[in-house]
Amino acid sequence: MCGKIYESLLTYDFDLTPKPGKAQSWDRSPNGLTYTFKLFPGITFHDGSPMTSEDVVFSVT
Repeated sequence: MCGKIYESLLTYDFDLTPKPGKAQSWDRSPNGLTYTFKLFPGITFHDGSPMTSEDVVFSVT
């Protein structure tokens, strides 16, 4: 249900394969412990303020 309210960095298809959401691409470190996401440009909040990587970090920590 929250998928109708919130948008995530990734979405998933029927086979649970990750697809772009707010992130247009992502990389995984060789040891698999760190993911780096590249956000789509121009994403804004409902009030028009830009979404930043700091906003993403705040929402997941």
